[in-house]
Amino acid sequence: MVEREVTMTELRQNLAGLINQAAYGHERIVLVSHGQPKAAIVGLAELLALQQAAAQRADNHLDTADDFLSTAGELRKRIAEWRETYQVPATDSAILLREMREEWDDETDVLR
Repeated sequence: MVEREVTMTELRQNLAGLINQAAYGHERIVLVSHGQPKAAIVGLAELLALQQAAAQRADNHLDTADDFLSTAGELRKRIAEWRETYQVPATDSAILLREMREEWDDETDVLR
């Protein structure tokens, strides 16, 4: 795909021609204002391809999120089975961390 930068002045002078170049000449027209790219004119075929690519990325993200949630659910199930097998009670992680910190503090008090 050919990309061409066009100033706003050139855009005003040749809008129809630039649209035709984007639509039929398969050019991407980048509109530049004060030396900075601001927008683009693309043909409909390219727009549809961009939309399809964006939709595919969104689907892939949803698939990834679904896979992650499924894996997390399977892991949660395996942990519950392990707890049941070894009769380990489920403990709130915040409580467990506090208890571990208190034990650590007790052990390190001797070193102070």
